[in-house]
Amino acid sequence: KFMDRFVMMAAFANGHALDTFFDEDDARYEDIFWDDMDHVLVGTAAVGLTPLASLRHVKEGVTLRGAAGEVKGVLEVKMSMQLAIGGVMDSVAVLTSSGRENLSTKAAIDALRNRDVKGQICFTKLTGIDTQMWAGIFVRFSWFDTHGKMQHESAVVDGSKLHHTFTFQQRCTDSFLEYLERGVIAVQVR
Repeated sequence: KFMDRFVMMAAFANGHALDTFFDEDDARYEDIFWDDMDHVLVGTAAVGLTPLASLRHVKEGVTLRGAAGEVKGVLEVKMSMQLAIGGVMDSVAVLTSSGRENLSTKAAIDALRNRDVKGQICFTKLTGIDTQMWAGIFVRFSWFDTHGKMQHESAVVDGSKLHHTFTFQQRCTDSFLEYLERGVIAVQVR
């Protein structure tokens, strides 16, 4: 790695190259003279997405685990999804059109097929973690469009209140509905 960077630095010094390069791993341009330091991992979690198919507001505490599997704390997550056109009442009407209030997950997912939805996932606060040990805390997470890679990030905050809202708009294709039914958001708190 050093030799690759040295060649880039020499080319820059001779006026033949820029002082940035495209890093394939991070999918962004980076400074040839600076290597970002990795953040300290506080904990990881997997957030199941099946509750979004109910088109209701959901609030849950997700257990954060350290590298050795030990419990590090709890991340509060709020999720909601509704039809992109119409709003909450139309969303409820879609799920209750069969006359049943509580549809099974499969029936709810079938009712959403080929419809446009919008929603949000809010990472609100951390509990059980001494946040004074770090200069700042942020959340890195995956989503349907990243195929498991954690490319989304919240802002860095001091303390335990994250208040980061991720919004999405999506067509309910078979692959997206399968993601809701079986997929998870991979989350790291750093």
